[in-house]
Amino acid sequence: MSAALDPRDTTDPDEILRAILAPERRGALYPWLHRLREVAPVHRTEGLLVPHGYVLSRYDDIRAVLRHPRAFSDERNADIFDVGESGASFTAMMRKQILYLSPPDHDRIRALVARHFTPRSVERWRPAAEREVERLLDRAVARGK
Repeated sequence: MSAALDPRDTTDPDEILRAILAPERRGALYPWLHRLREVAPVHRTEGLLVPHGYVLSRYDDIRAVLRHPRAFSDERNADIFDVGESGASFTAMMRKQILYLSPPDHDRIRALVARHFTPRSVERWRPAAEREVERLLDRAVARGK
């Protein structure tokens, strides 16, 4: 891989994206994502992910796109996860995520789950989520991670 070992050492958005997409970096991406946000928060990529694709790394930009489902909800967008035979099961799983379903499937599934993601509904899960995070952190500390 040609990507720099330290994300601060590069200003090339495509090199940063290659580092982010490298399977061996899964779980250690935050420095790379932060660097991409600094260098090219809205980056047009030619062929690295998809032809004429854009990579957004700022919350407000992503939120704006997500508010326009026709620009985003399309099963073809899951092709960015296609890394060949070694990632075939991951790509297949991503194609089934609501985020990548095309209408009318996206609309049908969203209507089914929407009432469970209201602020009030989500707030009810806060104590359980906090307990689980604490449990996982305690386990990681015990393992020396």
